[in-house]
Amino acid sequence: LAALTVQVPLLAGAENSMAQKDVESMQEVLEQARRQGFLDDPERWLPELNGREVFRDLAEVLAALEAGKAVDVEKLQQERDAALEAAPQKKQSVAHVKSVKSARSTKGQGGRGRKSTITGLTEDDQTALLLGLMGAMEVCDIHRIEELLNDAMKEGVSDREVLREAQAMYKNLSSEAWVVEAVESRRQELDGPSRDGT
Repeated sequence: LAALTVQVPLLAGAENSMAQKDVESMQEVLEQARRQGFLDDPERWLPELNGREVFRDLAEVLAALEAGKAVDVEKLQQERDAALEAAPQKKQSVAHVKSVKSARSTKGQGGRGRKSTITGLTEDDQTALLLGLMGAMEVCDIHRIEELLNDAMKEGVSDREVLREAQAMYKNLSSEAWVVEAVESRRQELDGPSRDGT
């Protein structure tokens, strides 16, 4: 799980920046991957995520763009996808990888605002995600909290305080004792002081 929380946002950022041919974003993603040690030791990539190949292509696209050469990003992606589907041990994760790519490409097409995460999530989208998370915490919606925490992890959302509170709430909602205590506390708040003045 720890590997996924680091690698998925890096890969999303790499593919998003390549699709947009955004040199600055590509440089930023490469630097993040370098700091995490993935460029020095490509064996650290989870094989199912195809990270080594994505970052090889990212370096190639970046070099071509910096040299002023034309590059066909879609062709490189199609070649990576074909190689991923051909590898028998990777077939199970192909559907997941494609769904993540599809979600990223749809999101990147109409997004407004300045990019605030490595995956290209805009400030507006990050704010909406965090507000949704806070709203789900307010009503103790464990399923929505789980969904939004997963989205935040995939997108590399950086608001650690809200994420920490949401993770704590998610853990608490999984505990029967905490839920019983919270319900009892809320019931007492709603009942107010007793009628006999005590």
